[in-house]
Amino acid sequence: MNKRIFATALLALSTLMVTAQSKQKVTSGITAGISSGSVRISGIDNRFTGFINGENIFGVEAGLFLKIKMDPFYVRPAAEIQYKRGTVDMVNSEGTTYTKSDFKMTRLEVPLLFGVNVIGRVNAEVGPVYNHVIGVTDRFSIYTADVPHDGLGYRAGANAQLGCFTLGISYQSIKNISITRGTFESPDEWILSAAYTFGSKPGMAPYGK
Repeated sequence: MNKRIFATALLALSTLMVTAQSKQKVTSGITAGISSGSVRISGIDNRFTGFINGENIFGVEAGLFLKIKMDPFYVRPAAEIQYKRGTVDMVNSEGTTYTKSDFKMTRLEVPLLFGVNVIGRVNAEVGPVYNHVIGVTDRFSIYTADVPHDGLGYRAGANAQLGCFTLGISYQSIKNISITRGTFESPDEWILSAAYTFGSKPGMAPYGK
């Protein structure tokens, strides 16, 4: 199922990218970035009443995007694969950390961002983000975490156009909740990104005018 979801999202965005090249108001390209933030997993095991907490979890991501212009606004859907890695703490119900564990996660992120030109080459954008967990560490000491695979959140940020390249910084918060499973949160993630637009022309960079 994970592979099917990823393949469907990638195929759909790729098809749109090919179509976009013939549209005056639509461009497409590739994006990549690095990120840092915290993670929290709760509802781990009936025998464990605490939670997993990790700070400064490092991540890398890459993907494809479309940008649809409606001057001075734009819409930017994307599909990105993110890989996160770091060290997390097991915290008991009294708030005491008693052991550490390695943490890894791979997930598909699908942001749908709405942007506006602020001034010159600078733009602001915000929108919802859907995420699907492809793989994640689920064993901590003797306990097993049942991490929900799907969730929603939001992303907000600013970016600057430099020809066919664009640099941006964003703040993202995502939460995966399930009644029958645990809860996964990535509440305060900062993302530094760069994007390249295919066949860029004046005024057609991924985020700019």
